[in-house]
Amino acid sequence: MLSVLTGGLVANKFICQFLADMLGFSIEVPKVTEGSGLGRCSAGGSSGWRFQQRRGGRRELEGQKKIYKPKMDVSQREKLYAGWGEAVAMLTKGGGDK
Repeated sequence: MLSVLTGGLVANKFICQFLADMLGFSIEVPKVTEGSGLGRCSAGGSSGWRFQQRRGGRRELEGQKKIYKPKMDVSQREKLYAGWGEAVAMLTKGGGDK
């Protein structure tokens, strides 16, 4: 499984690798990291003559930049996930007030 990650978050390599590790699948960071902007440009330009004259323009903007593959051991992932679950439970049930 492969997931594409865009936006400001992709500037943080640690977070990208951590997400790949915790989710257990590869994370792709594309060449153009602002997916919303690319979508707006594509939609706005698709009916325009310049976009039609320059076929393949979208392909020039897209493309693989970096793929983060899971490296974390499954037991470590499960331990971290369990800790996260405990922290969320404390916050949502008021357990942190003790």
